Amino acid sequence: MPLTELCNAEYSIPRERQLFKNIIYIGALCALLDMERKVFEELLAEQFKGKDKLVAANHRRCASAMTGPRRI
Repeated sequence: MPLTELCNAEYSIPRERQLFKNIIYIGALCALLDMERKVFEELLAEQFKGKDKLVAANHRRCASAMTGPRRI
C-alpha cells in the first residue's frame, strides 16, 4: 500500500500528511488482521472524544485503507 503517495495526493499540509498516514497505516493493519471496522471506529471515537471533525476524518481514512486495494 503506497501510504506516502496516498497522503501526498490527498493532503498538502505536511503535518496532516504524517498524521493521516499513521491512521491509514493502522487501517491497513486492521484489514490484514481481519479486525472488524466497527471496533476500530469505536476506538477512534473514544480517542478523539469531543473532536467530531477528527473522528469523521479518521473514520474516512481508516475505511479507505481497510477497503482499498492491497499490494503484497
